[in-house]
Amino acid sequence: MSGIVGDNIYRASGVIASAGGGGKVNQVLQTVDTTLRSTTSTSLTTTGISVTITPSATDSKVMLTWDCVIGYGTGMYGQFVPYVNVGGAGIGAIATPGSLDGFKVWGQNDTATSSCSTVTLGYLHSPASTSEHVYTMYWHNQGSNSYIGQLWGGGGIEETCPTYFTATEILA
Repeated sequence: MSGIVGDNIYRASGVIASAGGGGKVNQVLQTVDTTLRSTTSTSLTTTGISVTITPSATDSKVMLTWDCVIGYGTGMYGQFVPYVNVGGAGIGAIATPGSLDGFKVWGQNDTATSSCSTVTLGYLHSPASTSEHVYTMYWHNQGSNSYIGQLWGGGGIEETCPTYFTATEILA
């Protein structure tokens, strides 16, 4: 019984945080895209894939998860950068620690044939706003072409694969 009394004393004094604190998932929203997309752009351009979430509190975090299959031709690589539009105020790259121009993931193919890779990105964003947030993934290519949503085989596209863009609100 003394253990229970001690726990209650510590909880009342704030030494032990009450169960019900932060870190709980409040909402999960996901976009599933089955369109085969490609780009030859060497400048960042939209993938056309977005996920929208409205945080319930200014101290909430939003965990972004991007899962896709991307294909590359010979000697090429691509880059993904998430952008956000808060409350319709305009879109901009999400600034991340240690980067001047957003979150990057690279895939590369240096072989004489095409290749594909699965890409999973995760980023914890601190929006500090209860306005609607529209997250859109941008990308670019260095080489002749990159594709989202495909598996390559010896004869070209073997199968299309869905792309998942998920936003999870985590309470503070």
